[in-house]
Amino acid sequence: MGQGDNLVQKVAKIWRMHKKQEQGFKSVMSADISNELRRICACGHMSSVLFLNEICTLYESLKNCLEDRDLDSIVMSRTMNLGKDGVKSVLQQLFYTQQDLLNAYNELVEGEVLGGEALLFCQDHFAQLLRLDAFLKKEVRSYELGTKTAYQVVA
Repeated sequence: MGQGDNLVQKVAKIWRMHKKQEQGFKSVMSADISNELRRICACGHMSSVLFLNEICTLYESLKNCLEDRDLDSIVMSRTMNLGKDGVKSVLQQLFYTQQDLLNAYNELVEGEVLGGEALLFCQDHFAQLLRLDAFLKKEVRSYELGTKTAYQVVA
């Protein structure tokens, strides 16, 4: 496997993580949550959707048409659903995936294999993901300390 094949796999991995984040943010927004957390999740969701499109374009430019599949053919094996632990568990999953995304982008940016526009938008993604990471870290910490819970419906 050459360096080009490895790069294509890294880009596909980033695409899958963004897809997972998109679904996770959407899942959290479906719960009764604070306005602040809803704003963070909406920002994360929109970023994931936009980044998916840009990463897809990068993947299309790098892939080997005969060997590499289309990203649309990738089936997500597991989605983030609000289970018995609810918002807290999905937020933790989002946070851990966010860490993996940051590491993957760092490898792309520091690896000096990308150039031009691809390098610029990956650096931009990295910077935006770092900002989102700070907000997610704060929210996860709040749920771990028990200072935040999903709102209860009071009628």
